Amino acid sequence: MEPETTAALLEYPYSWHPTSTRSLDDFLIQHKPSTVRNDGRTPWIWIHSGREPAYVPPGKREEAIARASNALREATEWLKSIDNEDPISVHATASVAIKKKFVKEARDITTEHLKRISVETGHVNGKWMVFPYHNEVDDVWKRLAKSIHSGPLSSTAIYCAKVSTTPAVLPRGWQHVICLYMSDVYDMVAAREARFTSSFGSTDLTYDLSL
Repeated sequence: MEPETTAALLEYPYSWHPTSTRSLDDFLIQHKPSTVRNDGRTPWIWIHSGREPAYVPPGKREEAIARASNALREATEWLKSIDNEDPISVHATASVAIKKKFVKEARDITTEHLKRISVETGHVNGKWMVFPYHNEVDDVWKRLAKSIHSGPLSSTAIYCAKVSTTPAVLPRGWQHVICLYMSDVYDMVAAREARFTSSFGSTDLTYDLSL
């Protein structure tokens, strides 16, 4: 389920939208990520701000996925050839340092290629990902959800969020993932603002930015 399909979110029982009949507080109490078990049908809990993501023209999302898949496939083959010391790209006697240089070059070029595909197709929605531990996920999720709805995050580029539920068998040190969706992941000013605001001044949470 994609965050931009609001209609699908409204039909999913573990999601909240400003048009929902119950309050956000009630929803958060009833559906805590630490207690909702992932039975294969409930991998995520969602909240939506009511603000919509940037418009993506029809067919452009599919085009972006197809082109990005090809780019990643080519990058994978490139990295394999480097790892195998393909004489076309890396001399058989190349040092580890030289191989690392080639790997970095391949990754940098692929990253720029993916960015170009996203910008050209207009499919630039992205997300901050937060990784709270199981014993802290309820509090982190509640603070973020309420902030997106009517707090500091309501004035940022974040329009939607989801949190992973709890696996049937809980591993030691389990970390949940919270995704905070933005309309344009390449708008670094907006991305940094969202990152700073969502941290609530804490340096304990681990963040990652992703398309």
